[in-house]
Amino acid sequence: MRAARVLDWRRRLITQEERWSTRLVRFAFEGISCLGSAEVAFPSPMTLITGPNGVGKSTLLRALWATLDPAAAQPIALDDRKLAAGRAVAEIAVGEQKSAAEIEFRSDEIQVLSTTDVTVTYINSSSDALRHQAQFCRFSATDDITNGYASRELKPEDLAEINYILKRDYRSIILYEVELDGEAPFFEVTYGDDRYDSRTMGAGEISALHIWWKLSRAEEQSILLIEEPEAFLSHACQQTVIDFIVSECVQKRICTVISSHSAPIISSLPKNSLQFLSRGQGGLEFVGDDPPPLLLKSVGIDPPIKAVAFVEDHAAKAFCRGALERLSPTLARKVAIDVRSGEGEITKALRLTAGFDLPIRFIGIYDGDREGDIPEDVVTTSTFLPGGRPIEEIFRDLLQSKLDEFEAISGTKNLRAIMNSLEGANIHDWYEEIAREIGLSKSQIFPILFSLWMNEAVNAVAAMALLERILALVDPD
Repeated sequence: MRAARVLDWRRRLITQEERWSTRLVRFAFEGISCLGSAEVAFPSPMTLITGPNGVGKSTLLRALWATLDPAAAQPIALDDRKLAAGRAVAEIAVGEQKSAAEIEFRSDEIQVLSTTDVTVTYINSSSDALRHQAQFCRFSATDDITNGYASRELKPEDLAEINYILKRDYRSIILYEVELDGEAPFFEVTYGDDRYDSRTMGAGEISALHIWWKLSRAEEQSILLIEEPEAFLSHACQQTVIDFIVSECVQKRICTVISSHSAPIISSLPKNSLQFLSRGQGGLEFVGDDPPPLLLKSVGIDPPIKAVAFVEDHAAKAFCRGALERLSPTLARKVAIDVRSGEGEITKALRLTAGFDLPIRFIGIYDGDREGDIPEDVVTTSTFLPGGRPIEEIFRDLLQSKLDEFEAISGTKNLRAIMNSLEGANIHDWYEEIAREIGLSKSQIFPILFSLWMNEAVNAVAAMALLERILALVDPD
């Protein structure tokens, strides 16, 4: 599976959504232990539910499974005390037609209130594959397992898929589909000079093969639910297994919901495919697709620095940092901000870093009064702070107009008298004197002023426009 092909599969999740005729619209539940009451929407054909351990990802996915396919899910649901009470409804769209499946969880059964005709495949490779392996291991001879079942040697293209997923070089794989507590795959593989079968495979190996088998049988335009596909797999194979899942789901137009806390899997999917969970007082809370960096860190994602932004002074740094933290915490962790002491130094830094093929981008963020004066050779990697004036002047005027609010937030007194005594002072000296008199540093004053500035609706719009320009410079693709 070539890298360019993988990127194309992911792109289609965004650009070809209309080709999925079967879609999950929403899933709502109430009164479910550990989950509480909430509703989740599915804006993408592939949705990944993630969050820290214990937040309820698996319970949520199983509740969705039980709603869509209660007959298949009931044995597992009845063993899960978290699904002993509550109600749930899943709304499905097939073309222009919508329908809903609704159930009520009881301690001894799932009460079906309404159903849909959609076909559902549920994959829990970490339990199913190992359970099958334990059952196979009761037989000492292969013939006792495969007798009466047809064998099928996998085609070269299937073998190539499996080799890609597991990063192995199997020479051949023979598949039997046998009856255990349901239909199950039994594999015989040739790897180098070794020949072995499902009974002696490693946990990651048999889990990945189980996922491949289930996906190869999944119907087109159906619904697929996958619980933690990363189980027992190395980081490298977690990446390749999600590549394979995406490719199959795009080709077959399968609407897919995955639960996972794998950083390689989460990081590889488009932003609108992600649903981050946290634990609230009443149960689950959906954080959205732009979660706090600390939540990302809890699932093993620490965004790398993607860009260095050069700014004129510390006020500009505080402004940019405040805008990023307020409007896009994830992007804030990807952008380092460097003070260059004036617009000339920004231009110099951009010229020094131009023309190099580096994994980090370098951008300039000039004060608003510089728009139209920037050399042409750095304009394409630059943007401007809003307001049309140096940000320190904007902050000074803001402070003068919002003295009472600033005093209430900062706990300072006599600020008006202090400011009156500083009339006519140089803008930089003005801030130094203010900081010294009220016992706060400039780095403490500027964030307060930024918050006051953001309270104005027109300023919030300007800050969002700045964020969009920064994002376009950081990630133009």
